[in-house]
Amino acid sequence: ILKILSNCKSLRVLTLAKNPFVKKMPHYRKMVLITCPELKCLDGRVVCEEERRRCKAWGKVILNGGTFAEAQDADREELMRIRREM
Repeated sequence: ILKILSNCKSLRVLTLAKNPFVKKMPHYRKMVLITCPELKCLDGRVVCEEERRRCKAWGKVILNGGTFAEAQDADREELMRIRREM
């Protein structure tokens, strides 16, 4: 499904929450957000700029072959950068 979604460049709103595959996909929300960077709302929840930045940092690690643990570290580091900017 992520491959299909990656071809939907103008997708802004998406609801997949009750689909069975969602429970089978680790880190579902983050995976969808890195696949569809233009999404404004996923499963009825607005995608804020902080979440987008954190997912981008997380996704960069995953897309470069990193582990979920390494991606989580990148997410935390981005959160710290965001907090320092405030």
